[in-house]
Amino acid sequence: MSTTLAPDIAAALKSDRAAFKIFEALGPSHQREYLKWIDEAKKPDTRARRIASMIERLSVPQKQ
Repeated sequence: MSTTLAPDIAAALKSDRAAFKIFEALGPSHQREYLKWIDEAKKPDTRARRIASMIERLSVPQKQ
């Protein structure tokens, strides 16, 4: 993975193997979009909710 992850995001991804694999498979621009969305949170609880939302979205099997 070429994108450097904040410790809280890395820990969340490591806790869900499926989400981690999907995140790694995303293109760099899509990875950056997720990280930017999380980093734009002004409050810690908002950041935590966004991380949880990202994990949930990445854990759902995608239609092809």
